[in-house]
Amino acid sequence: MIVPKYFNFFKLFNIKVVLSCITLILINTPISQGATNDRNSRGIEIKEKPSTKGTSSKENKSIYDSIHALVIGINEYDDRRIPSLQYAINDASSILKTLEKTGVASSNIIFIEGKNATKTNILSAIKNTLKNRLKENDGLVVFFAGHGVHTTRKKISGEVVEQGYLLPYNAKNDQISSTAISLQLLNDLLMDLPAKHVLLTIDACYSGFALNRSSNNSFISSLASKQSRFVITAGGKGEQALEVAGHGIFTEKLIEGLSGFADLDIDGFVTASELGTYLKSAVSKSSNGSQTPIFGSLYGEGEFIFDVKRSRPGYRKEMRKALTGKNLYDSEYDAGLYLFDQGKYKEAKNRFKKALMYRPSDYWASQKITYINAFQPLKESIVLANNTVMHLIKADSFVMGNNLSHTDQEKPRRIEFIQDFYISSNEVSLKEYSYFLEQNKTVSPPLYFDIQSSYGDLTLPVQGISWDQADLFCRYYGANLPTEKEWEYTARGSSGKRYITGSNIPNNDITNWYNDNKYRNISPPGRFPLDKTEQGIYDMMGNVKEWVRDVDDGYILQQIPVDKTGRSYKVVRGANYKTRSTNMLQLSNREFRYPNTGYIGIGFRCSKTPSIQDYE
Repeated sequence: MIVPKYFNFFKLFNIKVVLSCITLILINTPISQGATNDRNSRGIEIKEKPSTKGTSSKENKSIYDSIHALVIGINEYDDRRIPSLQYAINDASSILKTLEKTGVASSNIIFIEGKNATKTNILSAIKNTLKNRLKENDGLVVFFAGHGVHTTRKKISGEVVEQGYLLPYNAKNDQISSTAISLQLLNDLLMDLPAKHVLLTIDACYSGFALNRSSNNSFISSLASKQSRFVITAGGKGEQALEVAGHGIFTEKLIEGLSGFADLDIDGFVTASELGTYLKSAVSKSSNGSQTPIFGSLYGEGEFIFDVKRSRPGYRKEMRKALTGKNLYDSEYDAGLYLFDQGKYKEAKNRFKKALMYRPSDYWASQKITYINAFQPLKESIVLANNTVMHLIKADSFVMGNNLSHTDQEKPRRIEFIQDFYISSNEVSLKEYSYFLEQNKTVSPPLYFDIQSSYGDLTLPVQGISWDQADLFCRYYGANLPTEKEWEYTARGSSGKRYITGSNIPNNDITNWYNDNKYRNISPPGRFPLDKTEQGIYDMMGNVKEWVRDVDDGYILQQIPVDKTGRSYKVVRGANYKTRSTNMLQLSNREFRYPNTGYIGIGFRCSKTPSIQDYE
């Protein structure tokens, strides 16, 4: 792939973000000291006057021949109209010490602070000193702590031009474009350096780079062998880079990450992606969501890699001990974010699931899983804890009801929409219900359960069961009774057919109903193979009638029937082996029964709304 030298730096601005920020809107006027004199934030936005002119395998060998660093920190500015910062120089000094601990030689670190951090000195350090020092297999870390400025300028043509700048010590607030260092210029200078990998970390606030997500290839050898220019900024456009307790939050977490906490798989290497992922999560949490770092690749498919174990023989043992004391939710969530950003969605989802084990009601992990699931298919079938097999019924619209019914309770015929759900392939059997009773000693068995069990065939559907008992069974296994919509759509399909055979009345070989059927008794699953839906659901038309969840779920125009004592009924669907009427054999047929009473000839099956475990 050919990568152009110049990039669209403002592609990222198309992302819509709602953020809190200190913002100045000025037209060719100085920065207002009263409006921005906040020593605890690193972000300024300026609108300039419109132009009047026209338009790696993980081996223990060294990844780099040498690592170099340029570290810059600025608290006070020569132009006193630019607000001062408290901890920028302190942050830069701390980063210098941290880099030395990771193996960067002190002689390879250029440290520019305060009054020395002029535009000329910074650019000279990059264009001259570093360009002469760096070799093609070297790595470079650039760290800047100071003010970042985002400008907006409108051309006569109406085009809005946006640009990001780093403010050197001698920047002038009313001459930003000429006295500050534009991100475009900085990018060009970094591209001209001979180093293999460059990592730019900016503890200032704006997003002025057009960033690509990192490579999907997580192997250290691959990342180490390819060139890259990678950037991590403290926050997005409009955010504040906050300072607390002697450090900027970003730098505090950056030091923590380089100490090993960003090594999400504890392999002894911290890649730029791991570092960015860790900072994105840790800084956002520490700032209560008001500051979220942005990271990505400016160029290339490689990544800067810190060999954090190299100078620490007991590193892995040390980090495992440290991470054990860390919040387990955070560890899993951070690892999930890293894998998510790498495009490894299945592995990321497993990490988010583990995070939910430690914090079941967490919104963020759940949302990530929901997002992943939106692009992953549901399993075609699932198995409940009692080995009940359920098949997927996919979302669709379908015809529900029957205007030609002999009763009004099946009217009106209409179009309904159903979401994805699972439903039992067979009616609940004696065996399944017996197992349920063994697990729940206080639950009363259904009518004549001993007699039913004495038939010798425990695959027969259980009958004589009340709605209350059926509902309790399904909920015990994390499911529910089907809604009327779910039941009718499963039985009739999207076309709303009258019988399982279509419009033709089925004969005795199709389904288990009374008529001239010599069987005239309950039958095991599969005894009537033609009473089967396209999804492989058996006995929806005959064998036993089935309880469904509630009349309200499907026939919302039909009031729940009540008897003279005020007791409400529940709905029963389908026909059974005692059914004689072809009207009652229709798949739209509805009946009503007391929920706390068991009836011979009535059984049930379960349905389930897909959960996060049900996706591929």
